[in-house]
Amino acid sequence: MDLILRRLYVIFLGTTFMILTVLTWPIILLLQLHPITRQWYYSNIFGLICTLCTKILVEPKRKLFDSVNKHLKEMPPTEADHAIKVLEIGPGTGDNFKFYKLPIQLTTIDLNPFLKETAERLSVEYPLVSVVDSQVANAENMTCFEDNTFDIVCGTLIMCCINDNEAALAEIHRVLKPKGRYYYLESNRMQPSRSAFLRYLEAFLAKFWSMCEYGCKFLHNNFDEKLRSSRLASAWNQIYRMPECSMGHELHYGCALKN
Repeated sequence: MDLILRRLYVIFLGTTFMILTVLTWPIILLLQLHPITRQWYYSNIFGLICTLCTKILVEPKRKLFDSVNKHLKEMPPTEADHAIKVLEIGPGTGDNFKFYKLPIQLTTIDLNPFLKETAERLSVEYPLVSVVDSQVANAENMTCFEDNTFDIVCGTLIMCCINDNEAALAEIHRVLKPKGRYYYLESNRMQPSRSAFLRYLEAFLAKFWSMCEYGCKFLHNNFDEKLRSSRLASAWNQIYRMPECSMGHELHYGCALKN
C-alpha cells in the first residue's frame, strides 16, 4: 500500500511539473532574460523548481550517493584523513549537499553567477560539505582547473543542458585524478528494446520539451553512447524508468573511472 501511495504521489508531482512547464514557460523565459528580474528568479523561483525535481528523483539520487559515500569510506587511510576533493558540475541550488555523509572539500562550477552565493551559504547548513571554490564557467572548457585535481566528479541532470557532451566528458577525464571516479545521473532516450511507438512518441515530445525548456535535451539525449565513446571506463550503470512519466522515460545513473 505504501508503495502504491508513493507512486501516486510521484505521478502527481510529475504531472504538476509538466503542466506548470507548459503554462508558465513564456513567463519564466521573460524572467530569465530580463536583467531586472533575472536575479530574483534565480534566487527564488529556480530553487522551487529544483526542489520539485529532487522530490521526483529522490530514489535514484539516494542510490547514487549511497555508492559515493561507500567509496569515500573505502578510500585508503592516508587519503581519508583529509577531506576528499569533489567537483560538482551544475550544482543548482545545492540539492545534492544533503546526500554527502562524510567530510569533503567541494568545488562547484556553474554558468549561473547567482548560484555561487547559494552554494557557499549551503556549506554552513551542511557542515560536512566545505565549499572551497565556486567557479562561474562552462563544463565544456574547465580551464580554471588543473589536470588531475579531483578525487570525484559529480553531475546530476546537467548533460541534457550542455551542448557538447563529448567535450564535457573529456574535461571530466582531464580534471580527475588517476583512478578518480565520475558519478552521474543523466536523462537518456529510450533503449532500442522499448516499443517503436513509445520511442517515436518520445522523439515527438522531445521537440516540444526542447522549445519550452530553451534547448534542454532531457527527453532525447544519448548520454549512454557518448559515455561509452569517451576515455572514461564504465564501472556500473543502472537504468531508472521514471514512474511519474506514463511512457516510463529513462534515466541512467552510475559510475565511470579514469584508468
